[in-house]
Amino acid sequence: MMQQVTAVGAALDPAAFRALQAWDGLTLSAEDARSLQHELYAVLERYRGRTGQTYLVRIAVAPIDA
Repeated sequence: MMQQVTAVGAALDPAAFRALQAWDGLTLSAEDARSLQHELYAVLERYRGRTGQTYLVRIAVAPIDA
């Protein structure tokens, strides 16, 4: 599921999103899951400490046991 929030009257242009929320189930090997975790952590580290508007960022990678 993906949701975007834009300003009133704004086109649904990915560059214009004020907020983005995505929930998805991915079928991954254990190695791919670890790689994804490392990549997402690297993205957070790359943006940490910058100045500007504060945004809430939520990231989770966890197995779903059926």
